[in-house]
Order: sequence, then C-alpha cells, then structure tokens
Amino acid sequence: MDTHVKEMLDKILNDYDDVVFKGPHDIRNYKLVKHNIRLNDERLIKCKQLPRSTKKNEWIKGQIDEILKNGVIELSTSPYVFNIIIVRKKDGAGEEINRMCINYAPLNEVTKKNNRPILIIKEYLLLFYEVRGGSEMTSFNKRGATIR
Repeated sequence: MDTHVKEMLDKILNDYDDVVFKGPHDIRNYKLVKHNIRLNDERLIKCKQLPRSTKKNEWIKGQIDEILKNGVIELSTSPYVFNIIIVRKKDGAGEEINRMCINYAPLNEVTKKNNRPILIIKEYLLLFYEVRGGSEMTSFNKRGATIR
C-alpha cells in the first residue's frame, strides 16, 4: 500500500474513531440485544474440567484475567460449569494462535429450539447502527484497502 493511501486510511480511521474496531476486546454496545436460553430440562449442567498442564492452566487464567479487565466478561455465580478448551486457529496474517473457547455442547442438548427465522446479519447491523443514531453504514477492510 503506498504512503498516500495509508495516510488517507489513517485519517478516516481517526475521524471515525468512535465506531472503529480497536482490537480483540473492543466490544462496545454489546448489550444491545438480550438473549434468553430456555431449557427443556432444569437439571444443572456441571461438566468436569478436562485435565490440562500447569502451563495451559496459567495461559487460560491469563486470558480470563485479560477479558475480565477489558469488560468482555463479568464474574458469575451461575451453578452451570462448562469446559474451557484451547483451539489453534490462524489469525488474519496466517499465523497460528491459541484461542480459548467454551464447550457449550451439553447446554445445546437441553436448549429449547427456537423455530422462528433468524434475522440476517445485515438487519442486525442496521439495527445496531440505528440505535447509535447513524445515517450511513460502511463496511471497511483495512487489510484489503477496500471500502464498501
């Protein structure tokens, strides 16, 4: 990418700083849509944690501390317990990184199915943007330097 294009993109990103994604823990306005999970079975689900090395447990604790600090998650007193698993994924640059995931498969088995159609993502994004008081919506891919 040449210098002029990079300067233009940097100016756009700075001008619209309030709506630009800043990183993996930037989840502003995440409480716009509430979701309730209705269960077929009221029995508690408490999955036994899988055995892991001390190194992996320390890595998981570091991840949890970071997302707690950034407000991505909050402390819970829920009696439900699910396994944390570590998954290797490629990031945007093709590098492999570890990702922490929660195995909710046991919960999915007892969740009442919702047969209503799901709004398409564009409708959700428009709802999100309208709540913020916007008048236009743009999708921006910095890596590919495209604006739609």
